[in-house]
Amino acid sequence: TLDRDDIASDDTGKSRASTLSYRAPELFSDVTASERSDIFAAGVAIYRMAAADYPYGKIRTAAGWKAPRRYRSLQKQNPSLPQELDAVLERACAIDPAQRYSSVAQLAAALSVVRAQPVGDAPLESTSGQSSGGTRWSWWAAGVLAVGLIGYLLLTLR
Repeated sequence: TLDRDDIASDDTGKSRASTLSYRAPELFSDVTASERSDIFAAGVAIYRMAAADYPYGKIRTAAGWKAPRRYRSLQKQNPSLPQELDAVLERACAIDPAQRYSSVAQLAAALSVVRAQPVGDAPLESTSGQSSGGTRWSWWAAGVLAVGLIGYLLLTLR
């Protein structure tokens, strides 16, 4: 299950509806949300699906980002996942927005290059006995990105 904070106020006294652990660090100050902050949230969502944890641990208050935090390697959380996926998510979840992908399209392209294989590099088999040509997690990742992109477009086109 997802942890939910209905309304979290930040140190500036403003309230923003969000789950703190998915909120980009820069949004705890008086910064407007951007595509890069959405990329951070998408990266956290994909990380959470793969590891059942958060890349920087659970953020419980706005002050949670004031203490230094380090990205937790996805490989340490779930060694069966490819190192390439870890590298993509580490960049998507970078604390500094300038180090993240500059667009959702860039993140999607990086994810499409990554091909996860179960331990032993055996291809996944579908129930019909034919190779699936991909992995279940990649479909989840594509779904999260699609929902995020649609939400971003809806918010920016208002």
